[in-house]
Amino acid sequence: MNIHSEDDVLSEKEMLFCRYFIKDFDFKQAAVNAGYKNTPEKAGIKLIKKSKIQKEIKRLREEKIKDSRDNIQSGYERLAYGRVSDCIKLLFSQSADSDDFDNMDFFNIAEVKKLKDGAMEIKFFDRFKALDRLNELDERELSETPSIYKALQKSANALKTTDDKI
Repeated sequence: MNIHSEDDVLSEKEMLFCRYFIKDFDFKQAAVNAGYKNTPEKAGIKLIKKSKIQKEIKRLREEKIKDSRDNIQSGYERLAYGRVSDCIKLLFSQSADSDDFDNMDFFNIAEVKKLKDGAMEIKFFDRFKALDRLNELDERELSETPSIYKALQKSANALKTTDDKI
């Protein structure tokens, strides 16, 4: 059972702030984009100090990193295991129609050359390198905290300390 206090729930504007913040880590612009028009810099500083905002930013950033890694992994899988039959069809085709191209998969092609004698040369991406990259991705730890979060946490703690003294 997941129990949240009302203090843990983000308002729509706070959620927008978090989403805009993870794009470029500019708290002032994120506050403006989220609808904090009056003194957006102060609003951004105030928001960034809140632990629930920090937690949501961390969650969104981790989600973004995971999505990015999934896309990278998917691309390497296509390079490592993808079909080359469409490329071979193109190589041996006497005439190619533009409709044929639309239905073909050329993801694995690294380079195409048309030689002087009319012949065609197709180079494919290296499947072994793609497999090596996939192996590297598998070995990486997802639990490592990105340095931006460490800096963000440090800055928020510094701001809290400064405000407490005032």
